[in-house]
Amino acid sequence: MNCCLFGYRTASSGLRMPLKTSILKLIEEYGVKTFYVGNNGNFDYLAQCVLCEITNARSDVRHYIVLSAMGETTLSDNGEVTLFPEGLETTPPRFAIYKRNDWLIKNSQYAIVYVETEVSNCYKWMKRAMRKGVKILNLAVQPAFEQAKNK
Repeated sequence: MNCCLFGYRTASSGLRMPLKTSILKLIEEYGVKTFYVGNNGNFDYLAQCVLCEITNARSDVRHYIVLSAMGETTLSDNGEVTLFPEGLETTPPRFAIYKRNDWLIKNSQYAIVYVETEVSNCYKWMKRAMRKGVKILNLAVQPAFEQAKNK
């Protein structure tokens, strides 16, 4: 089982503990062993740091920072866990994040997101993931994984 993570570039560091709790719950109760996170903004930075901490402590869990451009530097300086989806090398830069996000959703059964408003690209991606059958946990609504059981 796989989980992707995405949210606002301006997410606060106060999300660190709810994020960690949710990731651990996915691992322990839902059998998720692989996590994918992007590389744009503060939410992705927080997720990268939390995932690095968890995967360093657990050999049965792995995470990948999914890049949208060749040679991109990771936000958390954790370049050894990067992944560059096939096909992005020929994608025009203005469509690269779109294609990367689409890849994240296609390769995940769960998503941990931070989406506060319907007027945002994050909201559009969350709705797209829902339509694809991805189980969503929105930390802006409920900072625990209980809501995903009901979906």
